Amino acid sequence: MKRVILDATTLTKLQVCDEYYNLTTNLNLIPIGGKGRGLEGGSLMHEMLATYYRLHNTFNLQDRLQAAVLTGQTFITGCEVCISGTKCPIHTDHPFTGLESLTVEEAHDVIANFHQYHERWKNDSWSTVSVEHVKGKVIYEDDELSLLWKAKIDWEVDNLEGIFSVDHKTASRRENTLSLHNQFIGQSILTEQNKVFINKIGTQKSLKAEEKFERVAVNYTKSRQVEWINEAAGWAYDLISLVESGVYKHRMSSCQSSKYGPCRFHEVCEAEPNDRVRIINEKFKVNDKPWDVLNDD
Repeated sequence: MKRVILDATTLTKLQVCDEYYNLTTNLNLIPIGGKGRGLEGGSLMHEMLATYYRLHNTFNLQDRLQAAVLTGQTFITGCEVCISGTKCPIHTDHPFTGLESLTVEEAHDVIANFHQYHERWKNDSWSTVSVEHVKGKVIYEDDELSLLWKAKIDWEVDNLEGIFSVDHKTASRRENTLSLHNQFIGQSILTEQNKVFINKIGTQKSLKAEEKFERVAVNYTKSRQVEWINEAAGWAYDLISLVESGVYKHRMSSCQSSKYGPCRFHEVCEAEPNDRVRIINEKFKVNDKPWDVLNDD
């Protein structure tokens, strides 16, 4: 029996393109310039939210707010221990080395948006069960395959209806939330619930707080969960074949499909095969740590 471990990020990479999976997971490549501004702004907001809710049951509201803002300020300036390269006892998931893409002004806008978020939800009745908790569960098994699904849940809450997972999503525009998302349905299966909640955090300065800060339920029936599990098992079998063959095909239907523009590796794949190593060396670097479910990127 072969054992495969998947999470939403690795499964989605497989579904995008074999070669994209190879470049991001096997070769562990990231752009030399680091995260884009949108991703870094989302990471900053996530760090403040993690501090804010981690202290939910031990600190009063104002102290939680101050602690979260201090986390944001440290994210911006960098942690002295992290910058020195020493293993930091506080920032254990990834180091706080200062901003890469955001300007200081843009980062302070994120902190200001967090203050508005706090005002919007400071009197809510949801209580914290866990923050950034990693869960794993064997979701499929047959004579040849055991598939372990893992996820890091941003925020697990008791909202009086039950205990549910909540995923924080920062966005610059309002969009309907689709249930066709590996992360969401995977979390519903791990938590053995029929739904998850999306904590939407808009960055639009023109919208009212109740318009840009929303909590949306995404529902799943048992039959849809079973269907997704069987399809995930199929992708796990595909991954085994890829690893054994070492052949990673290009899925050209995915090259221009992202709402953020073309695939970040499009220049690599458009180059002559014997010139791709040069393009990779010019535009990408190996990430400091390999992908695992604890990473935020």
